[in-house]
Amino acid sequence: EKVVEKRELSFREIVTLAFPDAVFDDKTEYTVAYSKGDDHKPKGTMVDGETIKLKNGEVFHVTRTDRS
Repeated sequence: EKVVEKRELSFREIVTLAFPDAVFDDKTEYTVAYSKGDDHKPKGTMVDGETIKLKNGEVFHVTRTDRS
């Protein structure tokens, strides 16, 4: 569980919360899925370059995959 003060976070900020050692290169891929979001879009996925407005209690699942 993480507590953030910002009202909006980017894809990369969320990845870095999950993986402080995150590297954004051609060999590593991250997937960000969320749930318990705002009523407009309560669940979904994010891609690099997107931002999301946060809702108290929102849940993010971040996975890292190494390309081979």
